[in-house]
This record gives sequence, C-alpha cells and structure tokens, in this order.
Amino acid sequence: MLAALSGIGSGGFALGAEDAPLTLNLEAPSGGTVQLVYRERDGWSFGGAAVQPQRVATSLPAARATPDEGAEADKPLTVFIDGPTGYTYVWVADQGWKFVGKVTQRIR
Repeated sequence: MLAALSGIGSGGFALGAEDAPLTLNLEAPSGGTVQLVYRERDGWSFGGAAVQPQRVATSLPAARATPDEGAEADKPLTVFIDGPTGYTYVWVADQGWKFVGKVTQRIR
C-alpha cells in the first residue's frame, strides 16, 4: 500500500525522515482539514483534528461486519482513495464506507 502511494507524487501527502509517518491532508466536507496518518506497524489512523465522517451515497456495497466487543477502537482504519478524484473513504464496521474528504495539494 505504501509503495503504491509513493507513485502519486507530492500532492496531498508528505514524506519526511525515514521514521516519519505518511500523512495525507484532506479537505473535509465541512471545509476543514482532516489528516490520515499511516504508520508502518499501526496502519492508518486519524491525525490532528479529525472530524466525524459523513455518509454519502456510493456504488460500493455497504456490507455489515460483526466486530469484536471493544476491539474496533484499537484497529487501524481501512482507507480507500479514488486516484483520479482524490476522494477518500474510511470503513466503519457498523456503518460501512464513510466519505472523509478529498486529498489536498497542501503538504505538512
């Protein structure tokens, strides 16, 4: 996954020192900024000031998962980024795919 993202270019994410996490800056539907951070051992998580994702209509199936009690908070996020548009979604086990924003050109 990380190797695939490295081919996108410099727009929307920042790569720094070897130990620095990959950070995607997203423009949220509310107009604010949301960060998704990828750490090699931990996976994806929200960074900075995360907003509550909003439900939008998509063509993706909204299959329901049966999470273990209390285990979801510790799990990394599943992230889908549509390459041509930059639209970014996260999977929420009890609600399905959630739109969280669009990858921006700002680098942090």
